[in-house]
Amino acid sequence: MLYNFSKTVYNGGMLRCCTIASGSQGNCMLLCSQKTKIVVDMGIPIKRLEQSLLSFGLTPRDLDAVFVTHIHTDHIKGLPALSKKYNTKIFCHQSIKSHLVAYCVKHKHFVPNIVVFEGDDFFLGAFTVSTFFVPHDAHCTGFCFLCEGNKVAYATDMGCLEEGIIEKMSGADLAIVESNHDPKLLLECDYPSATKQRILSRGGHLSNGDCASLVLALAKTGTTHFILAHLSRNANYSELAFDCTHNHLRANGFVEGKDVHIVMAQQDSTSTVLELY
Repeated sequence: MLYNFSKTVYNGGMLRCCTIASGSQGNCMLLCSQKTKIVVDMGIPIKRLEQSLLSFGLTPRDLDAVFVTHIHTDHIKGLPALSKKYNTKIFCHQSIKSHLVAYCVKHKHFVPNIVVFEGDDFFLGAFTVSTFFVPHDAHCTGFCFLCEGNKVAYATDMGCLEEGIIEKMSGADLAIVESNHDPKLLLECDYPSATKQRILSRGGHLSNGDCASLVLALAKTGTTHFILAHLSRNANYSELAFDCTHNHLRANGFVEGKDVHIVMAQQDSTSTVLELY
């Protein structure tokens, strides 16, 4: 079923969220309230974003902002084209502003419309935005978006779990979290040894097992909906990531499909649209 985000009558504090793309080839998440529409990361070609938004009755001109987690190419490669064509407002941490400006100037000879943040909460339209640090080998930001009683938390590209991250994300109605790799498959795949060590490091990516621990910790704080994101094409697959989290939840008294609901993000297609009331 395709939702028309622009024409549907919203009831109360409804939020709608999906991933447009998720993985090492490009990342982009869409989050919409009645008044405010954003994407987190723009690591996909502009044509794909335009086509995906069109299926929801939207265009990039309807977007209030793009939020950037960090400067790796799979999160920003579509920014220059989007910024040049639509002058879309870009929100990023102060520490990566100069890189984003240089990247856009280099690729499209266009200075983007950037708004910086540091550590304090701020407002954008219907959203209160709270940010937090995510351990990675580039300065990486996690986000919490609050709107009329709903909370959506987003944290991918995370090398390890830290208590402060769980605290920031706790109580979210929906959490988008990384389930990047299975350690055994990672060690057996054809990545160079240095790449494998990077992924396994504290500045790398979260394993399925660590993701399951994070999901359980958040479920205990009341989170009921999860999107498992940024799966490795070479060291993971959807069924394996899902089963790891599902089994860990079940072993600790949570029934997937009843107590919690899990959606798998995909690299090449839009995920299920989740609605929060």
